[in-house]
Amino acid sequence: MNAPSELRDGTLTPSAMLALLAAAPHRLLFFAGASGVLLSMAWWAAWLVGVRWSALALPPPPVPAGWAHAIGMQYQVLGLFIFGFLLTVFPRWMDQPAFGRRHYVPVAGAIFAGYLLTLASLLGFPLLLHAGGNAGPGSMKSQFKRADASGARFALVFGADELASGQVAIKPLRDAAAAQSTRALGAEAAWAAELLHA
Repeated sequence: MNAPSELRDGTLTPSAMLALLAAAPHRLLFFAGASGVLLSMAWWAAWLVGVRWSALALPPPPVPAGWAHAIGMQYQVLGLFIFGFLLTVFPRWMDQPAFGRRHYVPVAGAIFAGYLLTLASLLGFPLLLHAGGNAGPGSMKSQFKRADASGARFALVFGADELASGQVAIKPLRDAAAAQSTRALGAEAAWAAELLHA
């Protein structure tokens, strides 16, 4: 396929560039996916820098940072690449006409908008997490119910307060009379052995 004349002579306007990008499903969705990868890498790097140097810390995310990174990458960013591929090849494989822009531009826009809302929630706007499509792990009460139903003996609580103080709260689930306690982060091997034999 030959490049458009605007691209060859360097006069490509922003509207022509967008039209060129939206000319095929894989172009638009792969571009959105690649943008998501770069934005996720930037957020994750900033988060890790903030963990190491607290003066540069980002606001605490509404869900644990590792979960947010994994879920966002797997279910939002990867989805853009998958839909870009499928919306391009399915019509060919099934001997059908190619999809028009009205079919794939809304898909790209909806998934990428959900991703951007999720990313914004990780940058200090936690209510946007629900709008972005990740309802999170639920309320603290529902999380404890799930932990109890799993048969676990203890629930480890890594909330913003605990992480700020360098501790983890340990809530016994099988002994109603036992009190919740805290242990130091960084000494997991010692207290994990203690819990295992408790």
